[in-house]
Parts: sequence; structure tokens; C-alpha cells
Amino acid sequence: EKIGRKRRKELEINISFVTGDPDYYQAIEVMMKEDLIDSIVPANMMSIYPAVDLAPYIELAERYGKTVYGMIDGWGLSTAGMNTSILPRPAVCEALAERYIGQGAHGIYFYQSEQILSNPFLRRFVKSLKTDAAASEVKG
Repeated sequence: EKIGRKRRKELEINISFVTGDPDYYQAIEVMMKEDLIDSIVPANMMSIYPAVDLAPYIELAERYGKTVYGMIDGWGLSTAGMNTSILPRPAVCEALAERYIGQGAHGIYFYQSEQILSNPFLRRFVKSLKTDAAASEVKG
């Protein structure tokens, strides 16, 4: 317990949760207010679609000095609406990353990352995030 308390100051405590539930929103606010978490990942249930509106969560996090990450999931949806192993296309992932960073996300969290990183096209996309960020810092 003593080690845990000491390390807690060094660790980023993060939680992901399904958006759209007022009870979750209230619980997240309580955890932020009590300084139990440092960052959040608002997400969908088991799919990359639809894109999540991070605005209310970023507003909440800013109130308490916390950060928000956008989630890109390794699962897509079939036309039947069932969760399947359909991988999202790199262009879809890129659009989501731009959307989430544009909304003020601190970074991107990859859920089901083995599905993303095992695909050479999606690996290139992930690598481009770091390359593009480094290029922006040099320009800025």
C-alpha cells in the first residue's frame, strides 16, 4: 500500500467507458472531482462507429485539469450491425484521429490494437501519427 501511494503520484490513471449514459458521466465527474483518475477515453461499445463527440467530455476534463483521449477501435460493423472482424480502413482511422485531435483530445488510444498493428496499412497510419506530430512541432 505504501508503494502504491508513492507510485500513484507517478502513474497516469485512465479509464475508458461507453458514452451516452448519464450515470457514467456523473460517475466520471465524481472520480475527477475526487482526483481518482487523470484521464478518460470516451468510446463506443465494441466498434469504431459512430465517431464519438468528445466535446462534453473535454469540457468536463478541463474543469478538473484532466485529459481526454480519442479511441480508435480495431473493430468495424457489418452491414447487419453486428460486431465483426472487419478492419477499419486507414482513411477512416485518419479521419477519426484528425477529428478527435481537432476536438481537443490529448492523444489517441487504440482499442483492439493487435488488429490494427497486425495490418501493414493500419501500421503505416499509426506511424504517420507520430511523424505528422513531429513535423507539426518543428513548424510550430
